[in-house]
Amino acid sequence: MAVIEGGEISLAAGLGSKHPDQADSVQATTLFRIGSVTKMLTAVGLLQQVHAGQVELSTSVTTPLPDFALVGDAAWAPSIQVQDLLTHRSGLVDYLEIDAAAAYHSDDGLGDYLLGPYGLAYLMAPAGRFWNYSNPGYMVVGLVTEVLDGQGQSEYLRTRHFVGTRVQSLPPAPPPPSPLARARLLRLLHRARLDPSPWRLSRPPWSTPLTR
Repeated sequence: MAVIEGGEISLAAGLGSKHPDQADSVQATTLFRIGSVTKMLTAVGLLQQVHAGQVELSTSVTTPLPDFALVGDAAWAPSIQVQDLLTHRSGLVDYLEIDAAAAYHSDDGLGDYLLGPYGLAYLMAPAGRFWNYSNPGYMVVGLVTEVLDGQGQSEYLRTRHFVGTRVQSLPPAPPPPSPLARARLLRLLHRARLDPSPWRLSRPPWSTPLTR
């Protein structure tokens, strides 16, 4: 926990323990995985492009990304607006595991993946129909920003967000979960998700219906 006043930290403290079965306390300097905090940074990047007049919130994602397509239906990708991606209303099916090959794990590989193999993804319902958390949606947000600004997402974050701050580097990620833990997680996700048919349910019970 930190309290910042006038740009200066006036209070910093750690609360709780690092592990539920251990007594090692969290300190003010304890590092945590950044997780989906990156989505806020990614959203700011695209909103900077909106502010600069490079794109509008109501713009179809296929305007900056003309090669973005979903093979299930040619009308799916053009129906997704920039604001749908930012507000988790794109309808893109969500997943946690990114099973892309190592060649795609870079700024250059982001476009290759989203404009290639990712085309096998589908919409759970028409874009804008309901809210449903989407990790892939924010991958597309990052790619739109890359295309509009002309530099990779990592470099964009470094030059537009972190220059002038105390952020120097990020700690290495912890080891991935064991195959057994991954299998259990995927089984739980499978039980919670929709039937593979994208139109079997138009409104999942965990989603809040929204209108444009």
